Amino acid sequence: MSWLKSVRTFLRDLRRFKSASPDEMQLEQLHIETFDINDQHTFDNIEPVWDILMSDNCLSEVYCLETLLRGVKGALFFSECVSSLLASWITTLSQEASHNFHIARNKKLRIENDNYSSGIPTLLTLSSSHKTKRIIPLLSIVIRERNRPEHLLSSAELYVAFAMAAMHCSLEDIKTINVRVLIVYSYWVQVVTVTTTPLYIKSIIQGSECIMGKMAIHRTRWFNFLDPSGRLGILLSASEDINLGLSPEDTNFYNKRKRPKSTLEHVEKLEKLRSKRRKSKIA
Repeated sequence: MSWLKSVRTFLRDLRRFKSASPDEMQLEQLHIETFDINDQHTFDNIEPVWDILMSDNCLSEVYCLETLLRGVKGALFFSECVSSLLASWITTLSQEASHNFHIARNKKLRIENDNYSSGIPTLLTLSSSHKTKRIIPLLSIVIRERNRPEHLLSSAELYVAFAMAAMHCSLEDIKTINVRVLIVYSYWVQVVTVTTTPLYIKSIIQGSECIMGKMAIHRTRWFNFLDPSGRLGILLSASEDINLGLSPEDTNFYNKRKRPKSTLEHVEKLEKLRSKRRKSKIA
């Protein structure tokens, strides 16, 4: 089975050097398709995301980061600073949400029965409580090691996606699995969304005779964390399809109106809405 050989090669590469990347042939053998997505965000979480980005604490943290990075060289140091801020903001968003989220810092994700690797460390893993009282991972933050920003996922990043997806397979009522990986390299951040099925994950992990289904990887462009629009794009992409708990009034407003053509246009509309609200309160 050529695909099984690809899995073993992928895991051996992971043990030797985490910056290795599966080639196109290996991805094809594993029934993995990759897609680039544009900057058309969904804006369901624009209110909580915008509030945190415009908060005094956040603006102060960004200013301190920019000051700290002046004259400093080294992608790893940049990555650690940026990922730390991202982890802090996502933690705050999850704590203020109406839904019950769980945050794990510096958690190592490992595929069960993996004999090649001890797992991959993540800076943060955001999980949600399922009705069966199981905790299932939704999102993880990882630092890319030694590879410059490029579209190909490294073996470590793909492994994290597999490990997260595998935790969903124990849920009998799950038909589609969606997990997200935030990849940080220097001050650049890419958001990768992985969609697959329990049948696919089980066939890969258990070494079945044939692969059942496929995996789709949707990747954003690389966002510049030092740019305000980049930070907005990162958090909107990261929180897409994750309910952060909007009020009914805000939810109705965004559902009834046509989505704008760009993030900037939407921000302008949001500011106009807030201005009207302030005036109505004064009146």
